[in-house]
Amino acid sequence: MNKLLKSPWLELIVMCGVVILSYIALMLISIGAETPPGGMSLNSISLLTFGFFLLSFAIALIAVMAGIGGGVLFTPLMLAFTPVDSLIVRGTGLIVAMFSGLVSTGPFMKSGLGNLKISMYCCVGYGTGAFIGAQGAIWVSERLGVTGEGFIRIALGIIILLLALYFLLGGVKIEWPQVNRVDSFTKWLKLPQPYYEESLGKVTDYRITRAGLGIIVMIGVGMISGFFGLGAGWAIVPAMNLIMGVPLKVAAACSGILIGMGDCISVWPYILAGAIIPLFVALWLVGQVLGGIIGAQILIRVKASSIRLILIGILLFSSFGLIIKGLITLGYIPRVSGTVYIAVLLLIMAGVALGMTGKFPTHRGQEIRHMEEPKIPLPQIVYGKIVYWLCIIAALICTIGSVLAIAFPDKNLMNPHYLFFSIWEGNNSEAVWQQIAGGFPGGHFWLHNLNTWDGFTQLGLVIGCSSAFLALLGTSIAFLREKPRSYGWALVSLCVALLVLLSALGLYQV
Repeated sequence: MNKLLKSPWLELIVMCGVVILSYIALMLISIGAETPPGGMSLNSISLLTFGFFLLSFAIALIAVMAGIGGGVLFTPLMLAFTPVDSLIVRGTGLIVAMFSGLVSTGPFMKSGLGNLKISMYCCVGYGTGAFIGAQGAIWVSERLGVTGEGFIRIALGIIILLLALYFLLGGVKIEWPQVNRVDSFTKWLKLPQPYYEESLGKVTDYRITRAGLGIIVMIGVGMISGFFGLGAGWAIVPAMNLIMGVPLKVAAACSGILIGMGDCISVWPYILAGAIIPLFVALWLVGQVLGGIIGAQILIRVKASSIRLILIGILLFSSFGLIIKGLITLGYIPRVSGTVYIAVLLLIMAGVALGMTGKFPTHRGQEIRHMEEPKIPLPQIVYGKIVYWLCIIAALICTIGSVLAIAFPDKNLMNPHYLFFSIWEGNNSEAVWQQIAGGFPGGHFWLHNLNTWDGFTQLGLVIGCSSAFLALLGTSIAFLREKPRSYGWALVSLCVALLVLLSALGLYQV
């Protein structure tokens, strides 16, 4: 039994479980979506929403392990395999990415694998870029129509394919990069911290470099994330790893933390534009929270080589689905059978599984020391705990709200019997709100509609999407209670918190 809980068997079991859960989820979604015009029955809605939950849970398991955020799987899958409007998919994708990152933050901070300083530092660039990208996505959606949809899918597919090739060719140099020289600016920031590497049974120390270049790249990564609604873990991990020399597992953990923190900024333009529809995103959110908790525990235990292979497989399949869907949308090729997609997925998974059973070079490039487990800094503990429990509260509220909304459809602004059918017809968010609620009531409609179940559900979303703001306020106080006090990092915490607040209030515009 103990053998099954270690690499590579643990990863293989998770992969097989993810495939089985995903197949069941897609089958339920397919059955639930087959309803005549005029609204979905309670049975259809139940099948559809339970399918959403299962698929989200499966996505979170594998995405948190790879440090890519759930959005990098959710967005390509939804764009490739469903008729749902691109802006709704990308807005929901940011919610998915954000919650998988937020809920995994607690375990990563507690274990020391995650590094709060690296995550906050990179978030200054990432959050700014992500907000600009989100505004760009809304602008493109309003002006380019179907042609824009096709080109967006193809462009994203090519980007993801290039990242897959990067990870495929990088090998062990990616897992444990060698850092020979650290520039003076990076030294001054004092970003690294040793941690206990459970897969090696030892404490590992690491160095990083080129922090100045790293934050510039993070602005570009954030713009891509906000525009495509991915969460951009597929770009954050290689940016930290290749440019700054952060070990792959540490980069994966910091990526999850950064995604949760940064997407609390970039998600608000989608909410304020009406692209986040509470009853549609609620069970995706709940699945991310449960899957993220388990996925974080798995990442702490597995080898870096397995993470790299899983990431390659995810990126290859996502790239294939996006490029094919884009070509179909533009009319260049006929519709492709679902059997082809399944065959490609199984082929990629077989390759990943075969790679996991092979032998890999062992740890190199970073220093391993025999020492006691290092003490986790107080600000890191504070941030992890606040974010974790706010996510749990948000998930509970969204679960209760969405279940009661479906059970009592007349006690909502948007009747779910008609809502899901309208979304599945491919209507954009403006048309959905107009058809079901007579128009969009505003991004903070929960303030005046807490007596409705979808208003109550949006309260849960608001708590989750604001969790980084509250956690960063607590973290800034913790930095000032440290000895010696960290005034600079307390200021960075407040700056990122301010970005979240301004975005939520709709005051941070581009």
